[in-house]
Formats: sequence, structure tokens, C-alpha cells
Amino acid sequence: MFKEKIYKRSNIILTSPHTTYTFREVNGKWVLHKKEKYVEEMLKYLSKKNKWSFLCYADHFCIDPNFHSICFKSSEPFFHPFKEKLLRIMEKINLSYLFDIHGMKDEYGIDICIGTNIDLGKDFLKKMKLICKGKKITVNYPFSGRKSETIAKFANALGLKSFQIELSLKFREDKSNWDLLEKVIKALSLR
Repeated sequence: MFKEKIYKRSNIILTSPHTTYTFREVNGKWVLHKKEKYVEEMLKYLSKKNKWSFLCYADHFCIDPNFHSICFKSSEPFFHPFKEKLLRIMEKINLSYLFDIHGMKDEYGIDICIGTNIDLGKDFLKKMKLICKGKKITVNYPFSGRKSETIAKFANALGLKSFQIELSLKFREDKSNWDLLEKVIKALSLR
């Protein structure tokens, strides 16, 4: 159901709910969300290199954890299994940061989108543009990670500093960009 690597001394966890095919309800219809290419490999690479924990979804054709809010069964609330697993991990290790990694279409014309509730300020974006020369970086556009169902919002509500990072396919395909993502994550984890 999950692919994971947990480092007990890590205060960072990388997550991705779309490393497999999922379904989401959009305007009353069930829509298939395709597996996002290269994300799982990227998370494993960064996890091993930095000793960061990671959690990926491995169940095929399940309900999308990013489109699943708290559900109520009788009088007890329950979470999507992905979010429940994240809660169990948080009970075992002392996490401070969650980076929820996603893929986005190249058509947006953006390489990296950082979605967050944290005010990063203009100086931070300038610093990121210097680090990632030639890459187009945005904050909260076209994705903010602020919808109540997202993994980032869920983690934020649990006290973690959380970010939803969207990466274009063009960015994900080039493995040399994976080290740029590492620099972005390290800079965000100093916030």
C-alpha cells in the first residue's frame, strides 16, 4: 500500500500521493489522475542522499489522498489511509517539515511552484531564482497547497511547516534538476 523509508533522526519527510493512479471526484464525477512520472525515483534519490524520510502511495486505482477530507463513520472521524500513515510516522519520529512533491503540466510554463501558507517574502524568491538559474519559479501559482484536503494543509494543521512543490515534467525528466530541488528544499527548511 505504501513505499517508505523512515530515518529516525530526520526532521524532514518527503511525500507524494501520486506515484500511482488515483481517482478524484471533480464536479460530481470520478476522474482518473495518472501516475506522475519520475516523482517516486526523485524522492528515493533525495531521501538516500540526505537521509530524509519519504512516503509514497503504492495502491493502484485508489481514492486520491489530496482530494479526501476528514470522513466521519458513526461518531469517529477517520482519515484517508495515506494521511493515517503520515500520522503514525509522526508519532515515531520528530518531524518539523513536510514537502509534498507533485508533477504539473509543462503547459503552465513554470518549472517549480512552491505552494505554502508561509509568507516567504520577495527576498526568498529572488534567492531561489539565483540558485535555480534559468528555471521559472513561482509561489502559490498555479497551485497553493491550501485546499483543506491537501497533504500539505493536513500536515500544517498538525504543526509541521509544510510545502506543496509542483514540478513540470520537463524539470522531472532531467535528473540534474533533482539536485536543484534538493537546494530548494534545504532553503525552505531554514524558514
